[in-house]
Amino acid sequence: DDVPIIFVEPRIPPQMTISKSKNNHTRNESLNQERASATPTAAVDAKTLLEDTQKAWSQQNKRAAAQSFRQYWNIVEQQSSSQQIKELQASFQQLFDNGYFELAFYLLQADLQQGPLHSVSIYHLFKLIPELPLETLAPFMLSLSKQHPSNSLIYFGLGNLYALHQQWQPALTQFMLAIKHDSRNADAYFNAAISAEHLQQYPEAIKAYQQALKLSQQRTFSFPHSIASERLALLQQRRH
Repeated sequence: DDVPIIFVEPRIPPQMTISKSKNNHTRNESLNQERASATPTAAVDAKTLLEDTQKAWSQQNKRAAAQSFRQYWNIVEQQSSSQQIKELQASFQQLFDNGYFELAFYLLQADLQQGPLHSVSIYHLFKLIPELPLETLAPFMLSLSKQHPSNSLIYFGLGNLYALHQQWQPALTQFMLAIKHDSRNADAYFNAAISAEHLQQYPEAIKAYQQALKLSQQRTFSFPHSIASERLALLQQRRH
């Protein structure tokens, strides 16, 4: 039977900050300087600044787009943590709905390279995987994995990126790195099993399916349980 091209997207709790960057102190200093020179007036609301960000990007003015977004974020930061998350999620959803994928990536790069890895930023970076070319996303995500080498979610996202383009060997490599740093992630085992099957590495696929199914009894998971069971049964039948 043909191996399905199915891979599970990472689940990220929206309230969680994943890990911190070594550059966080430097970033805070630079943000304080920006706030001193770019504090929005009371008459300018967040919605207007987000519109200004998109307008500047449409005019190919990246610097102005970044400044408008920073002013927008200055307003958002005055809100509660839960409201900040809702506002940021809504703003990026608006960018996606309007087709501003490159702008979203540009803003996310600046955020993820300089500060703590907020779950909302990681989540929206992963949402860009189907929207932007492999050669655009892969170098940045690889550099991010080097900056945060113990972060399993980044490896998971990289695996999904390569799997989407049916580059199964690098996909498997990244899923195994995700497992190395989070051995209880059932979805990572499932994705690794799919990748291994495409590479005709059947013993490895069997082990990964078995582990995914085992962990699914203990942990929350997103992978299609019935497909994992069917693929495992088929591979075991072929082995005998």
